Amino acid sequence: MPIPNHCCTMHETITEVVEDTPEVRKRGWRRIVLFGLFFMPSAIDIKDVDTALKERRPDINSDFAGVYPWDWVRDDVASFKALTGGLLVAPILQKLILNRNPIEVLDFADKVSQWPIERIIPAHLKNNLQYTGKDYRAAFSFLEAKGVPPGLPKPLDADFQTLADAEINLMESGAIAKCPPLPGGDFSREEILKQTVYQCRAGICAPRADP
Repeated sequence: MPIPNHCCTMHETITEVVEDTPEVRKRGWRRIVLFGLFFMPSAIDIKDVDTALKERRPDINSDFAGVYPWDWVRDDVASFKALTGGLLVAPILQKLILNRNPIEVLDFADKVSQWPIERIIPAHLKNNLQYTGKDYRAAFSFLEAKGVPPGLPKPLDADFQTLADAEINLMESGAIAKCPPLPGGDFSREEILKQTVYQCRAGICAPRADP
């Protein structure tokens, strides 16, 4: 049975017809995950507006007036596999938020990791995960100068590109501060805190850690 063309993560292009098979559904789910985490994963090419409108097919894709604004042109399997192996902090939090206050975030993660954790129920994707406090703490290793240990989830640089571009634009506009150095490298805790900018939003200010 053909799958409707509005299932845009299963189709390579707007006109491709695919059969409803377990393998095709897995491909669709894999791509939904990549879209949800990266917004513009590296496996797609975004069409310019004129091309997207010219190629629109409302007769086979009733959603969004038949516009299919991208094509899947590269392999997405490697991108998905890079997310497996353990707990993953959402890429947008890694790139745009938590790395602005690495000391405070790691202090918090250290405290939580001491709890008698036996399972974790995240807000998205697979739930009821059998992990410990040590596993929880390992998910924040991206905030350390030594980087993410082998075997743990580490998104590909190509998939981070959209968020990296957004980071530059947000810093230039003053919406977010420049990242301080990461702990565990050449800078002491006190030096990192001195280079950390504490911004307030709607009367709520980022907490300051003790030196």
